[in-house]
Amino acid sequence: KLKHPPVRSMLDKGVIVALGTDFNPNAYCVSMLTVMNLACIMFRMSMEEAIVAATLNSAASVGKSDMYGSIEIGKWGDLVVFAAPSWEHIIYQMNASEIITHVVKKGKVVFSKE
Repeated sequence: KLKHPPVRSMLDKGVIVALGTDFNPNAYCVSMLTVMNLACIMFRMSMEEAIVAATLNSAASVGKSDMYGSIEIGKWGDLVVFAAPSWEHIIYQMNASEIITHVVKKGKVVFSKE
């Protein structure tokens, strides 16, 4: 069994942590919602830490935070819109397909449930 990385300790020391899926035979997961949920449960990340790690920090980890990772003027505008009572709800929701209402790519709606 692999030992878990010391994520909580790293965060407490100011290390910037990124989250992502690792779609391979050893870790068959493509759901960022599941990854954020597990990060909160297994690594004691707060929901705020998990969403930043999954968005802005992940973009920064691959050198793309100038155009991706947050909603700002001048960035590409890639995002998913959820029908949820609050942003925290998406971390609890394990099946995103039930609550996704829109997908926006480069500022254009590419999927709408409506």
